[in-house]
Amino acid sequence: CAIISSYRERAISAKTTFIGEVGLTGSIRTVSNMKSRVAECYKMGIRKFYLPEKVEFDKEIEIVLTKNISSFIDML
Repeated sequence: CAIISSYRERAISAKTTFIGEVGLTGSIRTVSNMKSRVAECYKMGIRKFYLPEKVEFDKEIEIVLTKNISSFIDML
């Protein structure tokens, strides 16, 4: 997020995070323990998540699904 924020010259909210692995072709892949990562981020006050797959979570959060890095950049 920090690299893209710098590239776009636009700040990303501190309550936003990206969780995933970026492949060489720009695809965004899921990582292990996604739900526990979301839970830990939630404890730190993060409420908006850019993820490669849907995660069921019992708290009020915003999930934005993204499959590749170019669509992620366009969303910001």
